[in-house]
Amino acid sequence: MNSYHIDKYLVITPELISRAIENQEFTPYFQPIFCSVSGRLTGCEVLLRWLHPKIGIISPEIFIPIAESSNLVVPLTSLLMKKTENIFKYVNHLIPDNFHIGINVNSDNILDPEFEQQCVQMLEQLGKEKIKLILELSERKKLQDTNEVHTIVDKLQKHNVLFALDDFGVEYSTFHYLQDYSVDFIKLDKSFIQQCESNKISEAIVDSIAMLAKRLHIKVVAEGIETIEQAKAMKNKGIEYLQGYLFSPPVSGDVFIHKWILSTEKRSN
Repeated sequence: MNSYHIDKYLVITPELISRAIENQEFTPYFQPIFCSVSGRLTGCEVLLRWLHPKIGIISPEIFIPIAESSNLVVPLTSLLMKKTENIFKYVNHLIPDNFHIGINVNSDNILDPEFEQQCVQMLEQLGKEKIKLILELSERKKLQDTNEVHTIVDKLQKHNVLFALDDFGVEYSTFHYLQDYSVDFIKLDKSFIQQCESNKISEAIVDSIAMLAKRLHIKVVAEGIETIEQAKAMKNKGIEYLQGYLFSPPVSGDVFIHKWILSTEKRSN
């Protein structure tokens, strides 16, 4: 995809995205993740939003495919990481220990010569002992299975960078990744969660993935939790982490800090 018509007045093109990067129009939004047992905040997924000066928020579903086909993912991710770092560094003393920060990446990011240093810098700025940086491997643009990629992944893991497989189970290649890479988390696709109550096949798939993850010592995050019943079902299946609109939609940095970091600190006191 090289362009997308928002309306008759605005067409999203690579040139428009590139200009928006220069103008700092992209910003991180954060969706909290919770422990299924204790209910405590354990981390967040960082999601990119385009705050267009004329039409407001543009969904990543529109601009990410264009960015991926135009070699613009690297500068977008770089901007996202820097802004995320700036948001959290002033409140890192309030962040719960082992706080997970998940960022979506693909092969372009992994192969970027500056990416390793960006990850190291983020960990150093926010505290290596305080946060866990999790790189969520996207299915949209599959990770290349080459010696170079394996070498870079090994280097990142030596810096204590963790890896997650996003939208797990939707594509066959996610299972292939389990054979080729040492991953720390599986993010169970929301389609399985939402069909679990009414579809026995979906429920069996969730049960099988939970059992597989347990045998491989991999933690599971259930995405797309929308009801209390879904949250209880995932907890009963031994799935450790929950994420979804039941708890919160993705929110701006200011809202996330005030609602989930500062308020948690007040409650703990």
